[in-house]
Amino acid sequence: MTSEHLTTISDLKAVIAQQAERIKQLETELAAIKSLVEAKADAKAAKKPSFTENYSLGRNKNAKNNKKPKRKSTGRKPSADKEKLATKSENIYPDDVSPHQCQRRRTQFVWRLVDGKAVYVAYHLFAPADASKIQRVRRLCLFYILLFCTLSA
Repeated sequence: MTSEHLTTISDLKAVIAQQAERIKQLETELAAIKSLVEAKADAKAAKKPSFTENYSLGRNKNAKNNKKPKRKSTGRKPSADKEKLATKSENIYPDDVSPHQCQRRRTQFVWRLVDGKAVYVAYHLFAPADASKIQRVRRLCLFYILLFCTLSA
């Protein structure tokens, strides 16, 4: 063996010793990092979750009691409600047909002035079975009612 081989072998032994020391340092750092990660995981697992909102199924249990009362509708009223409001009802038949030959086609509700008071009247409109058109009840608009009231006073 030559001396050249010895120097390279001794150099290799030195490199191996340096690498072994570096491996020891890295293993101690790895152990420290693992212990830190375990400590953080234990700290997070120990805490109970805190929810800011109520996600339970029972939160809506009394929702019906907490709701505001429904406002009265300002739209159209169904015919059943109008029929309850009507204080007077009249049957209307065509002039040229007898009442026995007619059948009830529809009901029309109209406000009328009777003896100076507003009255809600239900007009039951009758027509023959083969009639294509049904007569209508004339409605008085509010302007004409007020004009009539002022002129009659």
